[in-house]
Amino acid sequence: MSTAAPGAPAWCRRRQPAPKPEDWPVLITKLGELLQRDYDWSKDVAGMVVVGDADSVRTSHAVEMFELLGGGKGDAGWDGSGMPNSRLAILPSTTHYKIFSSPSLASTVKPFLDAPIPD
Repeated sequence: MSTAAPGAPAWCRRRQPAPKPEDWPVLITKLGELLQRDYDWSKDVAGMVVVGDADSVRTSHAVEMFELLGGGKGDAGWDGSGMPNSRLAILPSTTHYKIFSSPSLASTVKPFLDAPIPD
């Protein structure tokens, strides 16, 4: 079943707060058009890439973004002096649709958000 189909979980969640549930197909159509375009978010990513291991974003793509941010180039060393400023997190048993309700999300991103901004 497509997530655009009436009765699908995303459709049901959208229908509850939506003032005009009949606009659901418009949203799905526009989202589909957006996802068909090539895009490069590498300049817009703050330095942390977080995806689920069952995400619609392929883990290989998350690793590629992490590498574009300077991560994954080598061992950080015993003292961590080679630690990159970027971070990568792949949350277990997590989908694109459930990542914000994952109990692992807050504890994963908090250290990154709390860290001083690098020069």
